[in-house]
Amino acid sequence: MDDKTREKAEAEMREMTASLTAESLCIAWMATEGATVTKELVLVRGWLLDELHERLGDHLFDEWLVDVDESGNGLNPLAYFERKPPAMTVEAPVHIRQRPARKRGNGYYKVQYGPSENGSRTLCGAPAGRDMAWGETRYAKNLAYVTCDECKRLRQS
Repeated sequence: MDDKTREKAEAEMREMTASLTAESLCIAWMATEGATVTKELVLVRGWLLDELHERLGDHLFDEWLVDVDESGNGLNPLAYFERKPPAMTVEAPVHIRQRPARKRGNGYYKVQYGPSENGSRTLCGAPAGRDMAWGETRYAKNLAYVTCDECKRLRQS
């Protein structure tokens, strides 16, 4: 097998192992346990090990490699996926709500504001979610919590 064909086959195999779910990856690994050793098996197990290492991380991967059951066989890596800490989630940006419109009532009825007047829209036009009120952001200590640069720029201008 020439180098170009080997590189192409390896790229295809890495793409295929990357598309497997954690459970499918573990099943594929356990299916190769105890099989007769051939060149092809060694290559496939190497690709599976690379993917397992990438997904488990250094600490859990090393722990899994060292652990064996009573008969001296390797353990199913799926249990180590369950111990893996959850991935860090990206926090939603913090925006600044528009200033509410000033309307006066005569005390006999409650003034009804429309969505463009009640302060429920953000300065930059992004959908409201995690945001701060217009008045809260007049102080620098509160403005520091705002993560939307466009809202900061509009508030300070």
